Formats: sequence, C-alpha cells, structure tokens
Amino acid sequence: MSTDGDAVRCEGIERVYRTPTGEVHALHDVTGRFPRGVVTAIVGPSGSGKSSLLRLIAGMDRPNSGSLVVEGRDVGHGSAKARRRLRRDLVGYIYQRPSDNFLAHLTVGEHLRLAGRGRGSTALDPNRLLDLLEIGDRMDHLPSELSGGEQQRAAFAQAITTGASIIVADEPTAELDDASSEGVLDRVRALAAEGVTFLLATHDPAVMAVADERFELEHGRVRGAADDGAHPSLVSSTPELRWPDPDRGTWRFDDEPVVRLVNVDRTYGEGDEAVHALRGVSLEARAGEVVGLVGRSGSGKTTLLNVAAGWESPDAGNGLGGRSCEPCRSSSPAPHPRSRASTARSSVPTTTATTPRVRSSTR
Repeated sequence: MSTDGDAVRCEGIERVYRTPTGEVHALHDVTGRFPRGVVTAIVGPSGSGKSSLLRLIAGMDRPNSGSLVVEGRDVGHGSAKARRRLRRDLVGYIYQRPSDNFLAHLTVGEHLRLAGRGRGSTALDPNRLLDLLEIGDRMDHLPSELSGGEQQRAAFAQAITTGASIIVADEPTAELDDASSEGVLDRVRALAAEGVTFLLATHDPAVMAVADERFELEHGRVRGAADDGAHPSLVSSTPELRWPDPDRGTWRFDDEPVVRLVNVDRTYGEGDEAVHALRGVSLEARAGEVVGLVGRSGSGKTTLLNVAAGWESPDAGNGLGGRSCEPCRSSSPAPHPRSRASTARSSVPTTTATTPRVRSSTR
C-alpha cells in the first residue's frame, strides 16, 4: 500500500449557509491534508461541521471560498457536472442509515453490477470484494435480508465497485450494535490495506481507535492541530476523560440516590423490526453529582435519559427508591424514538425548569 501524496487537500475552506433567520457559518478557514490509503476519523461535537466537510469532499456541495482538491481535481471551483463525475469516478458516499444506501428491490449482486457498469479493471472484483468483506454468501440477497452490519459492508462494496478510491462515510457505525460495528471496522482496515482511503465522520471511540489519523473540528474550525511534520492539520491522539480534581474542593454528595434504575429494559417495535434500546441497564445518581452518559450515537443514551426523567416507561426493571417501574401506558408496540421526539418535547410544561441543578463545591 502506498501512502505517498494526499488523496484530499483543502486550504482555507469556507462554507456559509443562508437561512431565513441569517447566515450559518458551517466551516471557517478549514485547512487539512488527508493521505491516500489511510483511515481518517473526522471528529467533533454535533454541529462542528463534520458532515458539511464530507459533503464538500464528495462533491455534493461546493465551498463559498478556499481551495479543495480531490485526487488532483479542483472540486472547489468545479461545475455541478464535474462534481457528478467526481462521485461517479473517485468518491463513494456512505449514508449513516445502512438501508439508505440501497434500492429495496435489487439484490446485493444487482447493486454491484449496476455500480460497476462501464467501469474498467481499476475496481476490485465484486466476488473478491464481498469475500474480503466477509459477505460473499450474500450476493443474491435483498438488502432487507441482511443485518445492519452486513448492509453497511455491502454499501462499502457498492461504493468501491464504482472504482472509487476514496470512501466518505457519515457516522458509519451509529446504527449498528457493538458486534456489527466491530465487523465493519475490521473490514475497513482490510480495505485500507488494499489502498482505499477512508474519511469517517464519527462520535464512536471504536472508529477513532482503528483510525490512522484524527481530524478534529469545533464550531466549524480545525481544533488542536498538531504539527507532526507531514500532516500539520491531523491530530493523532485521542482525548481522555477528565475527572474533577479532589484538591480543588470537597464534593458533598447525599448517600441516598435521587435516581435509581435497576436492570431497565426498553424495546421499540416488535418481531424483526424490534429495536432493543436498553437491556439490563442500571444507573444511580445522587444530589450534587454530575453523571456523564458516554456512548456513540444509537447506544441508548437518550432513551436512558427519557426513562430517568419519566418521559418514557421502561418495559422492565426497578425505578427510583426501589419501586417497580410503571408499565408502559399503551399495550401497543412503542414507535422508534425518532417518531416520539416532538411528543416528548411537548410533554414538558413550559413553566417547569428541566435543567438539572449541580451543587457547587466548597473550598
């Protein structure tokens, strides 16, 4: 695998979106170099500009100013037709939800044949590619017959079959469980060894762990750029959790928890469509404590908060003070959390303060 040269180079990128309420500066003076055959994790909090940067690199959008070159092609000043050619020839874009990458009525093999139509010998052989991704026996299956992890691997195969040497993926593990995520990331490493370049926007520590490089954004700007002499805008270290310094004060917590959840389960839907958001989760929090819930998108953090706040009833488990959790209010299967978002927000009285109070330390 050769990693000489850069697959993507951007200098002074600006991207501004105009809305009815004003301008949104998604990216400001972003400069970075992304080497070939390398897995780069693009990280940062929600709203930091990760998805905007990926869309620019994939030619799905164009910067307002600055230079963006992808495999020698000037994307920043390219026409819509030129950017379509870029996606056809060089860059494959993988959507966050695995099923969004497919047509429901086509098998995996039909997707690959359609993707490879008119391609030369530069693309990997589809059969070898599926074997490399450990889904060689899924060629004649429909997307709905694959697991989430298999769908995501098939999406990578589809993108590479077009001849793409750069794969851009937005939160590729967000909709996957740990086992499926591990399988996808293992295959990402295998494809990188074949010379494929990966740019992965992520919150997932597992993705950061397998990445060769890390590119960090905050409020649309490059954050913490570390100059390693070769790629000055790439950050290679992974931040660690920081705990309160006991020397800065005495933290006073009550012995009795104000929140106690024991072995809580929460499932949405039923049968093959069931989503197990929480399984056997326990949580305690005391007055004055700051409890951080850590995990990638889709890991159950929001569901756990909703249950702890009483916005949702769990299917099983014990609640505050050891009382059994109240059963679900409806006998019908609960919808996925996304369909309940507006209901949850509207159920909070406008006169009630919903921000938890943190007891300050004494010195």
